[in-house]
Amino acid sequence: MQQAIAKPEGERTAGERLLAQQVIESSIVARRDIDRIMMPGDAARKKELADRIAVLDKEKPKPIPVAEIVTDGDYRFAPDGEGDEVIGCPKCRVWDVGTGSFLHTGPGRYEAPPSHLLIRGDPNAKGSIMKPGFVTAATYGNPPTELPPADGHTSGRRRALAEWLASSSNPLTARVIVNRIWHHHFGRGIVATLDNFGKMGESPTDPQLLDWLAVEFMNRGWSIKQMHRLIMTSEAYRMASAFEDAADREKDPENRYLWRFRAQRLDAEAVRDSILAASGAINLTIGGPPVFPPLPKGLLTEASHGIWKGEEDGPDVWRRSVYVYRKRGLAFPMFQVFDLPDQNVSSAARYVSTAPTQALTLLNDPFVMRHAQLFADRVKKEAGDDPAGQIDLAYRIALGRPPSPAELAVALDVTKNQPLVALTHVLLNVNEFVYIR
Repeated sequence: MQQAIAKPEGERTAGERLLAQQVIESSIVARRDIDRIMMPGDAARKKELADRIAVLDKEKPKPIPVAEIVTDGDYRFAPDGEGDEVIGCPKCRVWDVGTGSFLHTGPGRYEAPPSHLLIRGDPNAKGSIMKPGFVTAATYGNPPTELPPADGHTSGRRRALAEWLASSSNPLTARVIVNRIWHHHFGRGIVATLDNFGKMGESPTDPQLLDWLAVEFMNRGWSIKQMHRLIMTSEAYRMASAFEDAADREKDPENRYLWRFRAQRLDAEAVRDSILAASGAINLTIGGPPVFPPLPKGLLTEASHGIWKGEEDGPDVWRRSVYVYRKRGLAFPMFQVFDLPDQNVSSAARYVSTAPTQALTLLNDPFVMRHAQLFADRVKKEAGDDPAGQIDLAYRIALGRPPSPAELAVALDVTKNQPLVALTHVLLNVNEFVYIR
């Protein structure tokens, strides 16, 4: 293999080319390993060039505003994307169809290349030519499969698909969206199988409600924000989970018809956000690059490839969890403990578990303990030196309600002998803090 790689590419035999390609494409060498074996002169030259590049980077003008768009074109002449030049066999992707371009600019209308049925999935066993179409069971009428623009530069198939998906005569899209919004607020969709509206999925508990919500969603301009507002101001959402009725329980023990609110735990990201909000340290800056909260040293050692900058814990990383960097092969520990889905696969609904590691995280995690102290400092600053006032404010911040007389008595006893952080840490650990009721 070393001999094959050492040869100039033009002098390698077919077997040597294969060996060299396999080794070169599969080898990952860290920059620090290269720096370690570099000759002193080369290292100095590298540093000189890096310094010059840094100076030039500062002189570069700001990038012009751009927007990502999607268009269709001839895939046989599609330019390589990021990584395409090293993954697989770039030469194998050269189609033997002559010259051409991805975007059609010539005279006449663009004609999409033929798409064959591949017999048993074999790309070399081409069957009959296929034409675009829509899912018959979810299609009303005969919508067009192509909507070419006036200039004829694209086939218009993508636009036809988009128009069908968002058409008011296509009930499936709106039903799926409102069902997932409903699931987000109630922990169970009107159709429990979020990704299966077919015969193998569950029937809706209230078909008329699902239809009404779908129509209302379209009438309100497909606004998800308005659907959130509509559902959260409904009588069903404002019910209490503590409500009890023997007759309802006998008829509907699983609460499928929502005779009371379904208690549900916060998502992993919302647990972290709630802790940050309670401590008053949450950074509400909108937009910008992701943040990299600190990870345990052992976990960082295992993550030998990829990016995790490991920023210092502080206000810069105390942003909402939507900005925490996502690495498919390395889940953020707090998110993983609270059932973040596998980031390598699509997941319609999150699995909700009750595990000892969740309680241990809220008790012992340095992040939680630090924000319990910040929470206590916030309460002292805002409520003054009155113990009863401090306890009342702490309960209102963490749980959205004042303490009961019994809770107040216990908390007063605790704060007599221990610092206020003992109480704020407990409040971050009670079920009521991490459950919507």
